[in-house]
Amino acid sequence: MARSGIQYSDVQHAIDTLLTRGDTPSVQRIREVLGTGSFTTISEHFRLWRTEREQNRDVPPPKGVPEVVVNVASELWREAQDVANQALVHYREDANRQVESAQQAAAEALQQAANAEQRESALAAHCRQTEERLETLNRELAESQANERHWQQQAENLRQEAAQHHHQLDQTQQALKEAQTHYSEKLEEQQKSWEQRLAQEEQRNEASEGKLMALLDTLRQERAQEERALQKRLQQWEQRADALSHELKQKK
Repeated sequence: MARSGIQYSDVQHAIDTLLTRGDTPSVQRIREVLGTGSFTTISEHFRLWRTEREQNRDVPPPKGVPEVVVNVASELWREAQDVANQALVHYREDANRQVESAQQAAAEALQQAANAEQRESALAAHCRQTEERLETLNRELAESQANERHWQQQAENLRQEAAQHHHQLDQTQQALKEAQTHYSEKLEEQQKSWEQRLAQEEQRNEASEGKLMALLDTLRQERAQEERALQKRLQQWEQRADALSHELKQKK
């Protein structure tokens, strides 16, 4: 539809003005007469005017109109139709170019939209991967922090146990030192006691040694006497055996 502003009557009046001046109506000339208006609106009104004139071209002119005027008007009308047709071809070509340009722009826009959609999909996939990786890193961080707290607690427990062991070691070393001191004192006392007993035993042994030597001499003497007596008895047994042997030989 024609837009509001320039009315059909305005365009019709401008066309009449041009025809009166002997000018062929056109969109540009109509706009020059009007002094305003868009080419699209004027072109729509001008096309409507041509349609009406085409429909009324067989209607006889009003009575009283001179034939010359009718002929001029008819000639102007034919020229206007030719110009209008040329303008229409021009507008159609321009419209076709605009349509092709718009279609190409629409195709480019669709391609850009498809590319943008692909980029958006790739970006969304990358964002999902990033979010998943971030969640994984957060879980690993939480586990690492939990492990760190666990090992810190373990280290604190070990430090406490080490402190206890050091304390026990200090106590043990102190007890060992006291035991060594006590043992040394006892050993020294025992050593003195042993030395005293040894001295006493040595004294007793010196006294006993004399008795032992006398006893040994006595035993040696008794043994020598027994050996002499045994030797004497052996000689007697040998003499008796010889005598018995001699008697046996004589009896044979």
